[in-house]
Amino acid sequence: MLVVTLFGVPFPLGLMLWFAVAVPEFAEVFEDFGAPLPRSMTVVLWPWWSAVMVGTYLCALPATFVFPRTDQRDFALMAVVLAGLLAVMASTACLYLPLFHMSHHLR
Repeated sequence: MLVVTLFGVPFPLGLMLWFAVAVPEFAEVFEDFGAPLPRSMTVVLWPWWSAVMVGTYLCALPATFVFPRTDQRDFALMAVVLAGLLAVMASTACLYLPLFHMSHHLR
């Protein structure tokens, strides 16, 4: 579990920080889009969304230590890391929704 702690835990955090840097670029691209953006995308474009993801992830990590047994802590840590990865993946997918929608209508 040491490997997961050393390499797995920082990975979602790094992706979340990358996401925080990439979001303003997406906001500029869709600024003059001319069509209403999906609600999920507008939420992800809010400036505080990245801070919420990072804060929730950092608060969930120490919560894994409440479990008394090592196997329970390991499972909880893996669940937090996977949830962090899923949060970044879902948020990134929300940024691409208008492009997916446009490509569907161009066929």
